Amino acid sequence: MSDYLIHLTGSLENLTAILSEGFIRPTRPCSWQRKIAERASIPRLACLSEIPLEFIDRLTRRHGLYGVAFTRPFVANAGGTRVWYLDKENPLSYRYFNKIIRLIDDRDFQDDLWQLAPFIDPTGAGYRFDWEREWRVPDGLRFTLQDVAFVLTPDAGGQHQITEDVEFHGAFQVPGDIGVTWDSTLESLSHVVEAMVIDFRRAYATPIEYLPWDEGEYVWIVEKLSTDDAVAEFFDSLEPSIFDAIYDHLDGESAEWLRMSDLDSLRD
Repeated sequence: MSDYLIHLTGSLENLTAILSEGFIRPTRPCSWQRKIAERASIPRLACLSEIPLEFIDRLTRRHGLYGVAFTRPFVANAGGTRVWYLDKENPLSYRYFNKIIRLIDDRDFQDDLWQLAPFIDPTGAGYRFDWEREWRVPDGLRFTLQDVAFVLTPDAGGQHQITEDVEFHGAFQVPGDIGVTWDSTLESLSHVVEAMVIDFRRAYATPIEYLPWDEGEYVWIVEKLSTDDAVAEFFDSLEPSIFDAIYDHLDGESAEWLRMSDLDSLRD
């Protein structure tokens, strides 16, 4: 048993997207769960593994070299539960799955058994998943960077390296330099946020850049947005500390914003 639960993914881009959003998105059910989902409504699930780090190679070969880990209590408090594996040949397994089929046939989706269904999987003679010690979280796992126990990435030689204390410090100006540098203990996260802000500035502008000026104030020929409204509108989901850092930086540039698409509509 491990003190940590880890979610693995196949690329650095996926990992930084998870960290910048502060969210492990749920995926569609697999295996037996997929068969149930074809006939009944069960939640999508975010999946993590309780496998000890000394055996992580067995898992990364299947699920990717990049990962984000949390403590078991954190995941449990977020609604996560360890998967229960039932041997297909066990009489208890037959009773459970027959009960599920009867509930589906009877259109009875109020039975308490449905609360357990997302966390029960059969095992058989083929590939056995029980050694992965999987945990599942209904509807995804939302977190802050402070909740992250560590991040797993490969080094240049393909060996696992662990980064603890994943933090995002925000933007700072390098003396004598043009532009802003974004600081994080994870370099890839800094690059992602920098790209996010560039994309935002392509979609939104400050009034001083485009609006006419009359009698000491801007003439708002398009809708005026506050920084908070513009950031919330543009970014679908952001980890709280990253949202705050982006907000502080943009609000320092201007407290008022306009959409470039609104200007384009006027030109048309």
